[in-house]
Amino acid sequence: MDESEEAKAYIEELTSVDYGQIKEQLNAYFKKSTCLNDEQLRIWGHRLLNIAEDKSSLYFKGWRLLCLADSSRRNKDYKTSLRMAKMALATFEELKDINGIEIAKGMMRILDAYISEEPEKLNTAILVHFIKQQRGEDSKEIFRATYNLGDVYLGLNDFSNALKCYMQAFQMASNENNKSEKAAALNKMGITYERQGDSINAFGTYFTALDLYEELVDKKGMAETHQNIGLVYFSEKNYGRAINSYLKALDLFQALDSKWQIVECCRLIVKGYENWGWWEGRAQYKVLEKNVLEEIAKLEPCPTLNSPPVPTNN
Repeated sequence: MDESEEAKAYIEELTSVDYGQIKEQLNAYFKKSTCLNDEQLRIWGHRLLNIAEDKSSLYFKGWRLLCLADSSRRNKDYKTSLRMAKMALATFEELKDINGIEIAKGMMRILDAYISEEPEKLNTAILVHFIKQQRGEDSKEIFRATYNLGDVYLGLNDFSNALKCYMQAFQMASNENNKSEKAAALNKMGITYERQGDSINAFGTYFTALDLYEELVDKKGMAETHQNIGLVYFSEKNYGRAINSYLKALDLFQALDSKWQIVECCRLIVKGYENWGWWEGRAQYKVLEKNVLEEIAKLEPCPTLNSPPVPTNN
């Protein structure tokens, strides 16, 4: 059983009857999701924990099914995900829970678009559905829906539509003078350009995003952007500049004490030195990676410590 299946198994073990066990089991699931380094699973885990503590068992069942649906979707098991979402919908319909019904229906439309591999359906699946749900009144939610639609197109390698969405999201953020959202959209535009092999535009959007994050003194955003810049340099075989960018990211991740990101950065630096042919340069970062993994092991004991996800532009 791989890590993703183990995380899903924890959810499946949850009971909607014995509330004395729910919190303990959710905490076990939450530990596993942390080991997976999956922010979305952590969000769902927190949501489930809150619901388990103050909602009826049937209500909890609906959200548990949505959690399973989302976990399966992220593992690209869209048919299983759709089945779970349908079960969640039936549960929410029994409860007459309008919010749950809308979320389940939205997820089903997205999954239908994935399964049919018809990207044009995604406009209905995400933009029309979720913006209608918000009634067009919340600009932040409209930004997020547009931004998420770009992520879906990017996942389908539909770079043209992905860029259109990120550009629309950037314009929305600009209209609101929201520098953080502007930088986030620019970063995704950079990833899309890089995936297309357009290094010039990738660098342009990344450095603009970096300026915004520096104005905001957003160390996390700065670190992630430096790392993205390093990945572009690496793709151009400019290993010296790639390593320099990774080192800037590493300093910021260390200041934030972001342990998994430190591990990932060390691995990128080591890879950069190896491709550069400077074998001696990698030694201290292999040691740092080992030390940080040992620190993580004390905080988050699990069997996946030596296999954190390696960052990629996707």
